[in-house]
Amino acid sequence: MFKILNLFLILMSLVVFKNACADDMLSYEKLQQENDKLKQQIEEKNEKIKQLEDELKKYIVDSEEDYKNIIEVLKTNEYAESIRLIDKYLSEHPKSDYKKQLVEAKDAVNKKIEEKKRLKEQGFEKIKQVSILRIDDKTSIKIDKVFKKSRMNLFDRSGDEYYFRDADKNNVYITFDFSISSKNDDPKLPSLYVGKINGELIQDIKKFEVEFYSWSDYGSYLGNYHDSKNDFAKKDTVKFVAGCQVPKDKSKYIVFTDKKDMYTRNDDSYGSPPVKYVSYGNDLEHQSIHIDEFMDKYTAFKVIK
Repeated sequence: MFKILNLFLILMSLVVFKNACADDMLSYEKLQQENDKLKQQIEEKNEKIKQLEDELKKYIVDSEEDYKNIIEVLKTNEYAESIRLIDKYLSEHPKSDYKKQLVEAKDAVNKKIEEKKRLKEQGFEKIKQVSILRIDDKTSIKIDKVFKKSRMNLFDRSGDEYYFRDADKNNVYITFDFSISSKNDDPKLPSLYVGKINGELIQDIKKFEVEFYSWSDYGSYLGNYHDSKNDFAKKDTVKFVAGCQVPKDKSKYIVFTDKKDMYTRNDDSYGSPPVKYVSYGNDLEHQSIHIDEFMDKYTAFKVIK
């Protein structure tokens, strides 16, 4: 009897175990299905993320390229096209990191358009004139008072010695002192032009002669020894004198620059003085500059009546 009872219990245990195994198998299959489903969802999400990342990268690249294109157009002074491109960019990229710069650029372009319109109505006499101008990130120029007179400003001063030039008959000098400040050891000096104002044109354009303002003493002027005050390798600022002859009449003239290099340091150990700044040729000789072109490419120092 005892054996039969044990056998019954063993059989019941086997039945319970079998049923439990069946339940576990069903649970495992269900979990496997859920796992497969989750894997598929993760793959789909990863693919979507990759698509979004690719779209974002393309957006950023397009944004950068569009911005660079606008900067290049701004350099050409194509005002209408610049404004069109800026408006298009801001519409397509409203949250761009360049938004502030482009809004400021658009304002500057609109001011230039208004300035052009004003100058056309009022002429060169009302053009903006500056006495200090930054040529590049290392060099600037400061212009002192501009004169129209029969004699060029005194130059190559040394002690009690000095030099000057008298204008030819029927001519006068337009002349001024100026300083160049530079972090370069041997900078070229920027262009210095004078031209006759004729309505909306500048004509009869000439370049200025340039001389040193002074020397430490007569010995340095003669070249007996080096003069550090006239050497950019020793000093940040060097002073000069500029002069140019124009006809003695009632014409109005304008002194201006395009900021391009014009004057180069020339050493002559046998010369007096031993150093001069010279230029070769005149890019604007026999040319006329219209007021529209002037606004885009040149800067006025002084209008002389």
